[in-house]
Amino acid sequence: MRDFPVGSNPPDVDLASKLIHLRFGQLNSEQFASALESLDDAEFSERMKKMPQKMHSYLFHGILSNAGLYRNYRDPGGGNIYFGPAQQFAGYSPDRITSGVNEACSCLTRNSGNPIVRVVKFYQLFVFVHPFYDANGRIGRFVTNIYLNYYGLHLSWKKMHQNQKWLKKLNNCHRRLGQESYDQYLQILVEHWSKFILRKEDIEPS
Repeated sequence: MRDFPVGSNPPDVDLASKLIHLRFGQLNSEQFASALESLDDAEFSERMKKMPQKMHSYLFHGILSNAGLYRNYRDPGGGNIYFGPAQQFAGYSPDRITSGVNEACSCLTRNSGNPIVRVVKFYQLFVFVHPFYDANGRIGRFVTNIYLNYYGLHLSWKKMHQNQKWLKKLNNCHRRLGQESYDQYLQILVEHWSKFILRKEDIEPS
């Protein structure tokens, strides 16, 4: 908020945090998923590519002046960012962010024989690009929920977060991106996520 102030009377940190949590809590992935049903393949792909920036804009409107914008070379620190354990991973350089997000979102196709594999790869790639300074995980999780809802699936993030092994497996994929062993480690991550994904028809009573 110090680097990207808004207006002459910005909210304080506590209020901003409450607003972000309230806004995120108002989101309904089922409604977003339902809106995808009438789209053709091209429209579906375009909607998914635009979703991260729209989500960031919604969450940070009136809180950050860069709401809805990717990291930029003109930003403090040249738009660079590090994340993960001991800040060992570098997000994509600003000039590669758009193509990186598009690549991640291209995993989310309208007709998929294995939506779990596709959504796990999306999430790993999106977080690795790290297009925003904040809320990458939150936005990635919501897009994941939308896509799984579209296929009648539900992921229990709460249960998966209680098992910290998923972060270790995610970081293992980050380390091996671009290497021959990447697919092997991605499959390990997929198998782990699958333990926490159920069909909605098995959860909701008829």
